[in-house]
Amino acid sequence: MFEDIGRQILTYNKRSPPSEICDKIDAVTKEDIMRVALNMVKSPPSISCVGGDITKCPTYDTIKDFTRSFS
Repeated sequence: MFEDIGRQILTYNKRSPPSEICDKIDAVTKEDIMRVALNMVKSPPSISCVGGDITKCPTYDTIKDFTRSFS
């Protein structure tokens, strides 16, 4: 709980009750999500791979070409 309070204070300069946060989440529409997603794929992607075997990670060009299909 203290971590949550501290994060809210640092991020928003205030603490919001859980009900207020839930109301904000419930207010998100599918149009909001589409707008944000489309905006995100307009810029070149950033990727990172973690672990010993990264051979199964798609190449940068594969990811870049995939995100272009949404533009």
